[in-house]
Amino acid sequence: MLFGEHCGARLALPRDLQIAYTVGRMGLATAADAGPLFYGSHNTARSGFARLVTLGVLRTFPRTNPASPLWYALSPEAAEWVAAESGAAPGELRVVSGIRRLNLAALGARNRLWVSVVLAARASATVEVVRVAPEWELRRARSPGVGIVPDALFVLAARGQSSDVEPCASMVELDSGAERLAVWVAKAAAYRDLRSRGPLYGASRWHILAVVPTSRRGRTVAEAVVAGGAAMFTWIGVAGALERGHAFEPVLARADALASLGEAAARAALADLVAPGSATVISDPDQPLIGLQQGELGAGRALAGGVDGVIRPARGRERVDPVAGELGAIVVDGDGIEIDVDA
Repeated sequence: MLFGEHCGARLALPRDLQIAYTVGRMGLATAADAGPLFYGSHNTARSGFARLVTLGVLRTFPRTNPASPLWYALSPEAAEWVAAESGAAPGELRVVSGIRRLNLAALGARNRLWVSVVLAARASATVEVVRVAPEWELRRARSPGVGIVPDALFVLAARGQSSDVEPCASMVELDSGAERLAVWVAKAAAYRDLRSRGPLYGASRWHILAVVPTSRRGRTVAEAVVAGGAAMFTWIGVAGALERGHAFEPVLARADALASLGEAAARAALADLVAPGSATVISDPDQPLIGLQQGELGAGRALAGGVDGVIRPARGRERVDPVAGELGAIVVDGDGIEIDVDA
């Protein structure tokens, strides 16, 4: 199906393809959260997303409150076109059929963090995005015996670093403030046990990035992480300080220091953790990939490197890099975010 012109609206390529691809990777997005990747103002972003709805590329869902933001998803009719034009692999895009069972607040928080990391990498002269993987890809690739799935996986590397140097991965855990501390203890213990078993989801150098709503909640989570035995490789930051392109600001505290010192704990930046030696290499490359069934991770494996934009050329056409994903459940907590997705 060709999406070119309808009711006076026209496609503006390649940006509209980039937007459609990104929304397809996110599953759902608002113009306020995803718009900064493509537009300079919120009003312009709203107009651009609305135009794509008119063209049938995106769809929206009914709102119970007119003051609530519109959530956009890739339309079923446009999914095949976006995949063909972007070169997306099978299963790389999500077509969402409903939002009734989705925790929109949590999804919005994940989208804002994801966009912030991309914006920070675009502005950085030293750090680039190597790979991104949303929860739904990780869950699909999870091997038996791995009882935890991060909300997202960011893999960052120093620009121009040798291929012999392992990039650094963040296992992202988002906290709304309502999660029971016993869940955090169990989650930390699960990560602790996986730490000694080899690379996790393909990453040999990795840490936990816990994103919390307030500083006070951060210290509480830090104490739970200490109890679970994962404090030495868990970094905690407040969501508001990491959003809006500030993902590489020095606002992270390691869980052990935060639990004991509170606000006096030393701060580091996510970009600081990328440098070789800042995160321990867990095991040799020939060890099994814990949590990852080989060959099943899908297209997020190395396509997020275009930090100067969302698209790069591939196979004779423009290639869209994933800059967004979709938040989902943590296996160990049972308090998951369910999403209605067309098969």
